[in-house]
Amino acid sequence: RAPASGPDSGMHARSSYWLLGLLTACAPTPREATCPEPSPPEIEGSFDDGGLESWPGTIERPDPTALELSSSVTRRGGGALSLRVRQGQLVNGGTRAELAFDAGDRAGTTAYYAWSLRLAPDWPDIDRVEDAAGRPNWQILGQFHDQPDCELGQTWEDYEGIGASPPVSVQYLWLTLEDPRVRAVFETGAASSVVGLDMSVLERPLLGLFVGVPLELRAVAPIDKDRWHDIELAIRWSQSDDGEVRFGVDGRDVATWRGRNMVNAASHYFKVGLYRNPTSRRTRRCGSTRSS
Repeated sequence: RAPASGPDSGMHARSSYWLLGLLTACAPTPREATCPEPSPPEIEGSFDDGGLESWPGTIERPDPTALELSSSVTRRGGGALSLRVRQGQLVNGGTRAELAFDAGDRAGTTAYYAWSLRLAPDWPDIDRVEDAAGRPNWQILGQFHDQPDCELGQTWEDYEGIGASPPVSVQYLWLTLEDPRVRAVFETGAASSVVGLDMSVLERPLLGLFVGVPLELRAVAPIDKDRWHDIELAIRWSQSDDGEVRFGVDGRDVATWRGRNMVNAASHYFKVGLYRNPTSRRTRRCGSTRSS
C-alpha cells in the first residue's frame, strides 16, 4: 500500500470538499524517506469542475470507471464522486477505489474530518462478519492508516507495520443473529461494550466505528440506503491512553472513545472511498466527498 500524498452498490460524496489547515499540499510517495512540507493554512477544491486535479493526494483505482465524477446524484453543488469495485480488480494488493491524502497530523494533534456518503438502493449486504477463511468481511468507507516515521529515518523498505489494520476506520455493517459470530456477541453480553449495538439495529444498514491498537468495533449507527449521510470524526491523535475519537453521524454525536489510536507517531494518512475483502463476490458502487 502507498502512503497518501497520499463494490455493483453505491455511495456518493458531498459535491465539494474543503480542508482548513489540515492537509499537506502534496504527500510523500512510496519509498520516499523525506518528510512532507508543513501543511498550508488552507486547501480548497471542488468536484464541480469536472476533474480531480485539485485533489491534494493520490487516487487509487483499477481503472477510470472505478472512481469518477458524476452529476446524477449529488449532495451539494453539481458534482459528486462515484466509486465502484469488483472482485479480482486489485490496487496496491487490495480491492479498492479510494482517494487518499496525508494531513501531516502527528501524535499530539487534534484534527477534524467530515465527509458525506450515499449507498445505492441495491447495495448488497453480506450476512457474515467473516469469510470462509476466517478473515473479516470488511467494507471500509474511510480509514486512517499508519506509515513509516520519516522523522526517525524510516522508509517503506524497512517499515515493519505493512499489513497492519488501520487503527481508525468507518465501515459498513449488516448484522444478523443467523451469523454464529454475531449471535455469540449477544449471548455473551459483549454487545453491551459497543455503543448503539442492540437487537433493534440487527438486519439493517449500519456504520461501524473501529478504533484502537488492537482494532475493535466501538460504536454503530443505523443508516438508510439511497440517502445522504454526513460523517464527522474529531480525533486527538495519540499512542497513549489520552487519545480520543469522537464519532458523529448526521449531526448527532454517536460515541466518544478514548485510548490509543496510533500505531506510531507518524501522521496516519486518510483514505476515503471503498476498500473491501477481496474474496467478496458482490460488486459495489459508491461515491464520496469529505471536508475537514
